[in-house]
Amino acid sequence: MIKRFYTFLVLVSLLFSCQEDEPLRSSELNLVQGVINDEFSGESVAIFADGLNQTLVAFSRDHSEYTEPLILSMSPDIAPAVLQDQFGNTYDINGKSLDAEGSNNLDLNKVNFLVGYWFFFPAFFESTILYDGRVLTHTLDQPSEGWLVNSDFIFTGSSRDGIPSIDNPTFIPLSGKEFVDDPFYSSLGQHDLVTVLTVGNSSHVYPHKILEYHEIVNDKIEDINIALSYCPLTGTSRAWRSEVKDDFSEFGVSGLLYNNNLILYDRATESYWSQILEVSINGDCLAEEISPIQVYESTFNRAKRLQGDVKLLSTNTGFNYLYNQSIYDDYRISERVSFPISNQNNSLGPKERVLGLIKGKQVKIYTFDDFKDL
Repeated sequence: MIKRFYTFLVLVSLLFSCQEDEPLRSSELNLVQGVINDEFSGESVAIFADGLNQTLVAFSRDHSEYTEPLILSMSPDIAPAVLQDQFGNTYDINGKSLDAEGSNNLDLNKVNFLVGYWFFFPAFFESTILYDGRVLTHTLDQPSEGWLVNSDFIFTGSSRDGIPSIDNPTFIPLSGKEFVDDPFYSSLGQHDLVTVLTVGNSSHVYPHKILEYHEIVNDKIEDINIALSYCPLTGTSRAWRSEVKDDFSEFGVSGLLYNNNLILYDRATESYWSQILEVSINGDCLAEEISPIQVYESTFNRAKRLQGDVKLLSTNTGFNYLYNQSIYDDYRISERVSFPISNQNNSLGPKERVLGLIKGKQVKIYTFDDFKDL
């Protein structure tokens, strides 16, 4: 039986944002920057960290154009170059080659990674490997009847669509007078987090302060229908194609949480989908997987340096919310976890933001501190 707990969103900040930046908290002030070249589950990988801009991304170092794994390092070139390899090729934050003259042949290959709070990883994966060599094993609970997961750790945080998705998003071009004059973006702190989704030459930027109120944006970019989701309780962003059984479907907030993480539902079959697992966990689509599209998180300051056709999610959502006030400021700096979780491990602080490389039921964790002695 699903346990039902009702929570109420409480505005914890009574101060309106102003045009001056909000100071970084000491836990966020991390000046590390660098690249770790590593191996995980038979694949050569590279993890890039920019602590000041709270960015962690990962790529494969295996490349069909080369017989040996790439060795990636920080690029000495100016933006948009971020990485370079031993052959002198440079890449942007999305792994796109800046030397391929319109070809995708030199782009870095994607890997499945997820950035979020440490506390949930042991609850979702059977084996968690820390960069320092520690291996943590966990016994995952058996699925409940009709579910792909143990429903004892599914809780109700709101009613279905009680947190309304944005179904007709509008955007503001990064360049131009509309952006300069927009009151929300004029007050958004340089260190406030955003989620970035790039397809081709187009990027959509979604501030967390807006996503906290909606959690899902049913969007379209480069003619691709996309469901972009953000879960404030686990600090995770995901995006996938809006397809269910080979047909288009919007997604909404089910109101349910599994191990504190957002459960989406599709409006075509009303099946439930786990944001972190990227699979249907209940309903007609049980055990079906989605088609993921990689996103990453950064500060607003880094996002403003993006190249190409960059658009920012507008606050013209049809809802009269105070988007410049964060609902979760207190939550993200506290030790508090809102709902019980199936496995807990205290090797790291529960709210430490980490990157997890995912292969099946195994995950390897990288923290900003892992880059300090590079």
